Amino acid sequence: MLFLHLVRVFSAVELCMFAIAFSGFYLIEVWTLWHSDFWLSSFIKILMAMVSVVIAVQFVALLPKPQTSSVPSQLEKAREELEARFQQQIGDLIEFNKSLQAEITEYKQREAFLQESEARFRLIAYTAPVMIWVSDIERLCNYFNKVWLEFTGRTIQQEIGYGWLESIHPEDKERCFLTRTTAFDARQSFKMEYRLRRKDGEYRWILDTGMPHYTENNTFAGYIGSCVDITEHKQAEEQIQASLLEKEVLLKEIYHRVKNNLQVISSLLNLQSEYIKDKDDLEIFQQSQMRIESMALIHQKLYQSQDLARIDFGEYIRDLVASLFSSYEVNTNVISLTVNVERVLLSLDAAIPCGLIITELVSNSLKYAFPKSKTGEISIELQVENNNVLNLKVRDNGIGLPKKFDLKNTTSLGLQLVDALTNQLSGNIKIKSADGVEVEIVFPVLEKNLTWRKK
Repeated sequence: MLFLHLVRVFSAVELCMFAIAFSGFYLIEVWTLWHSDFWLSSFIKILMAMVSVVIAVQFVALLPKPQTSSVPSQLEKAREELEARFQQQIGDLIEFNKSLQAEITEYKQREAFLQESEARFRLIAYTAPVMIWVSDIERLCNYFNKVWLEFTGRTIQQEIGYGWLESIHPEDKERCFLTRTTAFDARQSFKMEYRLRRKDGEYRWILDTGMPHYTENNTFAGYIGSCVDITEHKQAEEQIQASLLEKEVLLKEIYHRVKNNLQVISSLLNLQSEYIKDKDDLEIFQQSQMRIESMALIHQKLYQSQDLARIDFGEYIRDLVASLFSSYEVNTNVISLTVNVERVLLSLDAAIPCGLIITELVSNSLKYAFPKSKTGEISIELQVENNNVLNLKVRDNGIGLPKKFDLKNTTSLGLQLVDALTNQLSGNIKIKSADGVEVEIVFPVLEKNLTWRKK
């Protein structure tokens, strides 16, 4: 079988013949040992020796021939090519090794930085005077600092997950959980107040502020929050609110009493006027009564206003003029009224003199501008200029003023009062008498006293 394999695989026919001859030689040698014919044994040995020589000659041809030496230049070239390939392989390995070392160094530096950052955070969180918590991406809290644990008197195992909710006041628990969940889903910061049970059993007001936390590759990693005890602040705030409420009630009571006192004075003047026979004296009483009523109306507006320091002056003008028309029993079909005012908030210091000015000017128009039931119109405008200047115009289309009228030398008590009140407001007054009378008063108002909205 071995011979057949050699013939089939290697086509080594001569080798097989040589092997067969030698094998046959030894077989015959063994065979002759059992026969006594010496001549036959010698003959066979000679014959086999001759066959072996022939086969050996044939076998020599099978031996590999030594290769001839290459030309030296070719050998040198091959050596150089092999060395170049070897150097290139070494260079690639060196570059790869450098890159790998750089990556390993960067990884170690980053790992060291993260470890340092984590250690720094834990040191800050551990020693910070505020309560700090951390939650993962599943909304579960996985860290509470020492201050939190000392405040609640609980262990970290009791607090992690949703265990921290056990210390929240029952009335605040649902709101607290909903606020956190809503902010968490929206990845938004949140700030809320709730009551947290201290280790002594007392519930304290806490201001909790939470912010989403992201890794350096902008991957959401959960939330980090801090809590501060604001119980004293809340108590002080409640005391201030109670004090303010008390003062508001007191101030409203003062406004109410002043208004009532002014109305009593107005009523007394009205009663006294019934005993006055002289027409001029009666007019003086009526004018004084109207001035008092204009001031009483301001205090009434302050009493009714949410802002106890300022009133809506546009609304006040409408009510004041309506009261004047009613007092003079004006037929609005004969004398019409046009009011074009912006909604302006004025302080008491500016509202009272401005209200008295309007009272005097409208009263003069009603008394003197339309004699013998002449029809006409009275208009009032109040505009804001440059955010801190008021422009007030009161005009009528009546008979106008005398040609030689001079405000500084007038004998009219009402117009003298208008001039004095304008000076009190640090304003300027202009009077035009063409197709009636127009009085324009421009005065500044401190910005803190003026808040206006377009009508």
